[in-house]
Amino acid sequence: MSNPSYKHRDTTVESLRLLLMVLIVLHHSIVHGMGLMGMLNGDTRPSLFSEFEIPLAMTANAFCICAVNCFVFISGFYGIRTTVKRFVTFMVTFVVYNLLFNTSFYLFHHETQEAINSLLIFSRPGYWFINAYMYLMLFAPCINAVFATLPLGYRRVFIAVLLFISCYLGFVCGSARNPNGYTTIQLIMVYAIGRYVATRRLSLSREKALWLYVGCSVAVGCGMYLLWLSGHRNWAWHLTSYNNPLVMAAAIGLFFFCKSFTWHNATVNRFAASAIAIYLIQSSRGAETCYYAFVNDLYSDVGAALWLLLPLFALAIVAGCLLFDHAIRPLLERLTETVCKAIAPLMMRLKSTAD
Repeated sequence: MSNPSYKHRDTTVESLRLLLMVLIVLHHSIVHGMGLMGMLNGDTRPSLFSEFEIPLAMTANAFCICAVNCFVFISGFYGIRTTVKRFVTFMVTFVVYNLLFNTSFYLFHHETQEAINSLLIFSRPGYWFINAYMYLMLFAPCINAVFATLPLGYRRVFIAVLLFISCYLGFVCGSARNPNGYTTIQLIMVYAIGRYVATRRLSLSREKALWLYVGCSVAVGCGMYLLWLSGHRNWAWHLTSYNNPLVMAAAIGLFFFCKSFTWHNATVNRFAASAIAIYLIQSSRGAETCYYAFVNDLYSDVGAALWLLLPLFALAIVAGCLLFDHAIRPLLERLTETVCKAIAPLMMRLKSTAD
């Protein structure tokens, strides 16, 4: 089913969504496949970095970790307009991809209990972002109302409270409820900042935005390396937290830098609608088991030459996910229509009750 809105979207921003998926794949390749996470916090996959590659890996990863925050900032800047159909589309995509790439994987490997557990989609750690984004979609109308109706002073207080909870209590103080920003409150905070920036019509020049992105990313990478040299490996890994203010600032810089360019292409816009599908595939158990092991084994064979191949691998994975999602999109749309028709009487009853 074609969507005429694709023709009117800003292709620059839609392209950025795809770029963010590439950065996420690169980030996971570095921390899981090449072993940066294992080197810093004792993950099971071994690290094979040479002394020269350690600062390179930390800095390269620092340029990638802002991708999730940037994706949510985009949602906040333009606003999520949650409707029943959009929410059902999101959930249908979520369920179908979980069945295809998690449940099926476990069944193929005769892990029946894991296959059953995978059906509890809201408890899978690898899909923390999808769960949090789902809750964000539900909260979005309320957040939108806050920035549409409340005076400027109240909006600033709202942002300040969220920053205090996520950045100070979470990142600085290490609150057990939000130590690294892998939470709904983090997404709500970044979304709210996006709404605030949009409603206040704030912006950055291309040069300032680029300096913000590069400067904050380099600062995170250098900070990680210095902490690692001093023996504070857990602190070094903590700098990659999504509620690190530097990571959040880098996301805003990357957004405004890319937004400073303008072009339109309906085909790119249409493919960018598959961004969530890309995330679901690359974060699935099947992808984690196969791809990360492949990267680690290849790194053992070719060494530092893998750095030249990683961007190509990431682009290939994103392209493959786009083609796969494009192929099954008609099925997902039919399922969405079926679910929407099935729940229509219930939604009408709830609406009449509310009225």
